[in-house]
Amino acid sequence: MADSNEAFFAELPSRGLMEKFLVKALPGASQSAIRLRTDIINFAASPSSKSVLLTGPVGAGKSTLARLIGLLKRVAHLNSDEVQKILSEVPTNRANQIDIRYMTSWYVEMALTGLVETLAEAQLFGSVSGAFTGANERPGIFEQALTGRISKKDPSLAAQVTGGIVFLDEVGDLSEGLQAKLLPVLSGGAFYRVGAEGRSEAELQFNGVLISASWKRLDEGGLRPDLYSRLAGSIIHVPGIDDRPEDFNALLTEIENGVLASLRNNISRIEIDPSAARSWLSKLREREPLDEKLRQRLATIKWGANGNLRGLTSAVEQLLTSDADPEQILKRFSESSNVHEAEQSEHGLLEHLLQRGPSGDGLAAHVRSVELEARRKLRDQLTSSQRLRSQVAGALGLDTRKLQWQVRQLDRARRAGGQSDD
Repeated sequence: MADSNEAFFAELPSRGLMEKFLVKALPGASQSAIRLRTDIINFAASPSSKSVLLTGPVGAGKSTLARLIGLLKRVAHLNSDEVQKILSEVPTNRANQIDIRYMTSWYVEMALTGLVETLAEAQLFGSVSGAFTGANERPGIFEQALTGRISKKDPSLAAQVTGGIVFLDEVGDLSEGLQAKLLPVLSGGAFYRVGAEGRSEAELQFNGVLISASWKRLDEGGLRPDLYSRLAGSIIHVPGIDDRPEDFNALLTEIENGVLASLRNNISRIEIDPSAARSWLSKLREREPLDEKLRQRLATIKWGANGNLRGLTSAVEQLLTSDADPEQILKRFSESSNVHEAEQSEHGLLEHLLQRGPSGDGLAAHVRSVELEARRKLRDQLTSSQRLRSQVAGALGLDTRKLQWQVRQLDRARRAGGQSDD
């Protein structure tokens, strides 16, 4: 019966509309982008999927994805007309990020980084008056999701299906004590506000959807195993910019359009001096979009060392709004990339050496073997991606045909035992 249900929900009337919505919200034609959109829709469409862990590097867009998942969970089981109406009315801000104010009646999110330990439990589970100094009656995030899931602004069918949605960001920063207290909530058991423990009339139960995210490897001791298994009912990996170079232009265009739209919106709200607002809007209209040279330069920067989408958005904002020399702006991001790359290179070589099995060979022989392996990986990447070849050729000041010939030489050098390809 479960299998037939899953098959039915895989062909929901809303599925095509959700796919169309995600293509706009998460642009890209790479296999990584396609897989990401498919994973999101599969989780949203399945009524049995109640927990998902988002993994990926800092700044990759996990918070944005959490809101997208929450939104699609809300609409997945409605008919096409209702889905079309809701998705067309979703307010967004810079770079298509869903405005959280639109979701407050049925979706609650909380960042777990830098929590004050003495107050964190009350923030998660709520408190009653007198529970501790300064405590008052307040719901925690799980209770907010429970009580807010039925509202006049939200179709009751969708709200009942989700049961309320909670997003815990950077869940790997949760203390051991709070991890233990979170377990019964995720197991469907009873939980209480701080100060109301054990009182049957104060018993609460959460049966909604939990979305969590972390850039850390939580399966390697970052969380207690029983909690990890609850959080990771499904796992969706969010790739960084450097892992999907073929999508860079689409991402850059989306960010550029979002930044410009945000600037226009902010300027149009200026009421103190309307003439100044008109002047700024006029200047903004005259502002040239990023030219091809700047786009190519941006494509050569390692954005994993600069906060991924956050860093790229910051760079675009500076390029579009600052009168500073674009080269000076790009130089700051390039320098961060170079430092990060040097650190990663040293660390990566050491890691490779530690993982090699004993052979009796000297250090130099092992280093040569690691270098040959790196050549092979580089050759495979450059052979499979024309866009990546163009980026590398531009960065090195080479003709693309010459670079393609040198890629073939890399392979010959590898077979010959690592001779130079110069």
